[in-house]
Amino acid sequence: MTEASPADSVDYVTAFINDSYQTLILLNDPVNGVYRNHKLRITTNYFVVSLAFADTLVALLAMTFNASHMIAGKWIFNQTVCDFWNSCDVLFSTASIMHLCCISVDRYYAIIKPLEYPTKITAKLVAVMIACVWFSSGLISFIPIFWAGILLTNT
Repeated sequence: MTEASPADSVDYVTAFINDSYQTLILLNDPVNGVYRNHKLRITTNYFVVSLAFADTLVALLAMTFNASHMIAGKWIFNQTVCDFWNSCDVLFSTASIMHLCCISVDRYYAIIKPLEYPTKITAKLVAVMIACVWFSSGLISFIPIFWAGILLTNT
């Protein structure tokens, strides 16, 4: 196996920065669209905006550490940053999956009960659902990883 030259590392960094920039632009399109167009401010799009936010955070906080690990060929940060990275990766990935589940339930209810949908699925209910998504994702991600770290350091 040959070692990478410094020029290869620069190519990786340039590609990573370019991909990150494109990801941020693409993932923020739904947010800007809903913000600027009042007709798009419907309850379903609140899920889409929150999903775009979760995916943006995956790109910023999870993929950046992974890219640095791939470029350097080893983990260059301390254990706390490693735990934070793993927690963020699980948090935002879980939030993305749960957002997709919420969107599916929302669309299912809109199709099955179209007359009841506007009165049952209110902005307040959607806000509660989104809060539950983020809260439960946080419980699933940070508590097991940091709790395990605390237990391992105490033994």
